[in-house]
Amino acid sequence: MHRLSWQHLQQNCQYYVLTTVTLHLLLQLKHWLSSWILTALPVERQRKLPRRLDDNPSSAATTLSSSDQLKVSLYFSVLDRLLSELKERFPPQLTDFAFLEPQHYNTLDAEERVRRLAKTYGIDEAAAASQWRLSHHLVPTTASVHEAFRLLPHTYTELRRLYNGVS
Repeated sequence: MHRLSWQHLQQNCQYYVLTTVTLHLLLQLKHWLSSWILTALPVERQRKLPRRLDDNPSSAATTLSSSDQLKVSLYFSVLDRLLSELKERFPPQLTDFAFLEPQHYNTLDAEERVRRLAKTYGIDEAAAASQWRLSHHLVPTTASVHEAFRLLPHTYTELRRLYNGVS
């Protein structure tokens, strides 16, 4: 399994945060484009289909309005490509590091992510998760990652190893 170093995380953390926000915005943009912008396009005149083609289910799929054609051929394909490139650029393991930040302590699946990160680095999962839960009382949620590491007691060896990214 590919291991990420703490230095790698520090170098890419800002990219990750920016990309996460960008990914969220792109998803919102995709929804917005499908519901608002494309409704302003001129409506193409609907032609009446001959009676012999009305019962054919495949004929309905071939007649798209100009706004639907634009959605399919341009907007959705561009947005899907952007989303896939962003997902490919940042590996899922990188998201696990975000839960070491104090501001993410109360996220629903944070403990599960800390356990997965500990498993990735060959650290005792139960001890790391326990120390992580106890650290909530020692580290304010406004602290940075570096301040959180500094405030951790030296007896929290497993959690400190996670913050260091040492296997």
